[in-house]
Amino acid sequence: MTESRTERLAPWAGVLAAALMAGGFVLVGMDAPGSDASRAEVLSTYGDDAVNSRQAAGVLIVALGAVALLGFAAHLRGVLASRVADTSPLPAAAFAGGIVLAGSLVGGTVMSAAVSAGSYFDSYRPDADLAMTLVAGGFYLNGFAAIAGGLLIAATSIVVWRTGLLPRWLTGVGLAIAVASIPAGLLGMWILVETVWIAIAAGLLARRRAVGAPAPILGGAA
Repeated sequence: MTESRTERLAPWAGVLAAALMAGGFVLVGMDAPGSDASRAEVLSTYGDDAVNSRQAAGVLIVALGAVALLGFAAHLRGVLASRVADTSPLPAAAFAGGIVLAGSLVGGTVMSAAVSAGSYFDSYRPDADLAMTLVAGGFYLNGFAAIAGGLLIAATSIVVWRTGLLPRWLTGVGLAIAVASIPAGLLGMWILVETVWIAIAAGLLARRRAVGAPAPILGGAA
């Protein structure tokens, strides 16, 4: 594969990553017991083969999405770095946010689905307290993922706002999402809002590259 073709395809990795991460996250979380679930309900949930299969599929899909996100984050860092001063921390911040987002989301979904994975062993019997502890731990990791996603979106939005690389309305929404990610990350589901923004931004970057639209370069510090 030539470098030019790689560059053309790289933005689409962001669209793919967003779709996979959102889909896998939903598959893992849709059956997770709520905070008011009884021990009997928890045991019933993880005794269902259909639930266990959905959660296993969800973890795999999230992992594939994380790999795609790392590729997109590396591409995005290069795009942003070409449009800001060499001393700007924003490209590195966006890349770091992508790494932590991918790692935390994979960790959170693995932890949330760990009890389901135990069904691989014929003699395994789920423990309600352990299941609730793991789901709670996964909830926190997903929150960290949402905060990291906010960092990626904020750094990207600041650069593209000043260079006109993306529409102003999208960057304004991105900054609002990034600020809200700090408290909203505690809701867990905020990651779905972020993946929509990432998909739209990546798609617009891909379209801009496809039509060969020039992008202004920011000469000052950002």
